[in-house]
Amino acid sequence: MLAGISDVHQFPRERPRPLGRGGSQGKLHPSLVVLFFVKIMTRRESKMKMRLGLFLFALWSLDASAEGACPAVLDYTVKPLSGGSAVSLCSNYQGKVLLVVNTASMCGYTTQLKGLEALYQRYRGEGFFVLGFPSNSFQQEHEDPLQTQKVLKEYGVSFPMYETSSVLGLGAQPFFKALTKASGIAPSWNFQKYLIDRAGRVIKSYPANVSPEDLFLKVDLEAALKAQP
Repeated sequence: MLAGISDVHQFPRERPRPLGRGGSQGKLHPSLVVLFFVKIMTRRESKMKMRLGLFLFALWSLDASAEGACPAVLDYTVKPLSGGSAVSLCSNYQGKVLLVVNTASMCGYTTQLKGLEALYQRYRGEGFFVLGFPSNSFQQEHEDPLQTQKVLKEYGVSFPMYETSSVLGLGAQPFFKALTKASGIAPSWNFQKYLIDRAGRVIKSYPANVSPEDLFLKVDLEAALKAQP
């Protein structure tokens, strides 16, 4: 006699295994493994790129900051001889080649004003300036700035001139104190000349008896104009 349906031996059914994302039972599809690995590597690569970018930006910021920093010897403000507000030497002359001179209107070397003007006109297009500072430190400058300006006009001076200042001792104008310290040479007379390169370094100092037409001065000046800061 055939057994009834209820008598048929029922084998236990195997529970279905959860499907992986790839659709196969119990396994991840190889393509998903590769995708997962790529995502991890991409994230790591992005972090590395970000860190590298931040590092390069920091280096650039430091370099830009250093490049834009004012050289110590130019970190001063001075008033024009003609009057008005003080001006920043850094703002006006950073990156330029400068010849700074303590002038005097009643000196045997006053005629050098003409040579200094010629030098200025010849090289100004290359980033060169003569900066004049009338001084009565040797008792040969007018007390009245209008008288000083009159003498300058007679010599056709157009290069920047700043207010009459002391250039010696404790009372020296701060800029000239810096020039003396940087060069190790204080003005010994009127028309001491300090040559400053584009990086703001005092590279040469010339006494009064070295004229603006001096060959060695011109060689030094042209070398400073060609050099990179």
